[in-house]
Amino acid sequence: MAGFAQMAFASTPFGLGTPATLTAPPTGDSGCRYINPATRDYQQDSESLQLAQMPPLRQRVLLALMTLRRSSTAVRNFGIGLPSKIGTTFEAEMRSRVQQALRHLTELEQAMIIDRIDVEHAGGRGRVTVSYTDMMTGVPDQVSI
Repeated sequence: MAGFAQMAFASTPFGLGTPATLTAPPTGDSGCRYINPATRDYQQDSESLQLAQMPPLRQRVLLALMTLRRSSTAVRNFGIGLPSKIGTTFEAEMRSRVQQALRHLTELEQAMIIDRIDVEHAGGRGRVTVSYTDMMTGVPDQVSI
């Protein structure tokens, strides 16, 4: 391998003959990066060693439900506003706030129809599962946060 200090100065570029290895491009369906709802981070596919994929609408729903309202400096009304405490009206409040957070996908873009919103709470923690139908594909899907 020719390189620095082996060839006359300026006669060949540094690193001449050094092999460049690239990973193979991902195969199969391409989508958006998979966001793990528990860690809120991208996840790697263990088989291909590429970033895992998910349907674009599922990623948009997750982003809308995991972003706190008013935390985005670009779009102030994006995200979900969480109740300050878990009380007797927690389930109704969460259903209303989920519908409000997904309004841009249900009413404005008409990209999805919300089939069901399940709210569970115990021990000061809550879990929301949104079941919806993707209007582009007609495929039902669900997201839990």
